[in-house]
Amino acid sequence: MKTQCKASEEILGQLLDLLQQLNQEAYALPLPVLSGSSVGKHIRHIIEFYQCLLSGKEGGMIDYDHRMRNRNLEENKQYAEGILHWLLDQLNRYPEDKALQLVVRYDDHLPVEYVHTTFSRELVYNLEHTIHHMALIRIGVTAAFPDVHVEEYFGVAYSTVKYQKSQCAQ
Repeated sequence: MKTQCKASEEILGQLLDLLQQLNQEAYALPLPVLSGSSVGKHIRHIIEFYQCLLSGKEGGMIDYDHRMRNRNLEENKQYAEGILHWLLDQLNRYPEDKALQLVVRYDDHLPVEYVHTTFSRELVYNLEHTIHHMALIRIGVTAAFPDVHVEEYFGVAYSTVKYQKSQCAQ
């Protein structure tokens, strides 16, 4: 599980590095290339999934559908940065894996299902989910804020990075 925590630290650190380059206005600005979403909305979404995971570890049940959808996270860059730092601190407090139940709802007409999972498995899911949203953030930032430096592998899956590096070595 240390590997997943270290990868989470790296990925969340990349988000923090990017946010330091954006001003408050850019953070909350709706971007046409993101269908009117902002960088802040994607950051909120990422943070809330991690918050669900951490609270689920305590209670034994994860329910990603019941996020807070806290507008302050998507509109206030400084607040979001503070929560990202808090998440990094919290992830370092979980040295052991734990069995969990994942709440799954696909349709209001179907019963709720409970899927057996673990904290480490959900941490892997959160990593992949975060990288996916980082790819979208990259598109938005590159289109709207060309002066902002986006790291080469920001929003790129670990397997893709590994493949691309192996191709360069040949």
